[in-house]
Amino acid sequence: MLAFVFASLLALLPLLIAAVSILTTFLLLLPLTYATDVSFIVQFLVALIGLGIAIDYSLLLVTRWREERDRGATNEAAVIRAVEMAGHTVAVSGVTVANRRASPIAPARPRPVTARSARLDAFLRRFRMTASAAPTNSS
Repeated sequence: MLAFVFASLLALLPLLIAAVSILTTFLLLLPLTYATDVSFIVQFLVALIGLGIAIDYSLLLVTRWREERDRGATNEAAVIRAVEMAGHTVAVSGVTVANRRASPIAPARPRPVTARSARLDAFLRRFRMTASAAPTNSS
């Protein structure tokens, strides 16, 4: 499908990058599995999120490359310009996602309870009880 949309075998690049990134992530997680218990859900998260993000970021770079080629740039200049325009975004987003996705692996820290959050929680509980006890109009 991607090859039809992009009219090029370059459309296989996102799938290649996805395969490499998922396998690399599994290899990086392997030593961790020897040191501690890792949830089985992690393998599904790595595959699903890795596939989605790799395809998304690859398509972003391919689209930028095609835009530059359509403007008349040479292949080398188009690659350089695409990486300049989208490369930083891809790198920062990738690090951010990797940081957030490490949460199933890292132990959770308890959230500090403040007076404001306790009052909000009490209000929401009261609101839910009131809403569930409200009479309904049944004719």
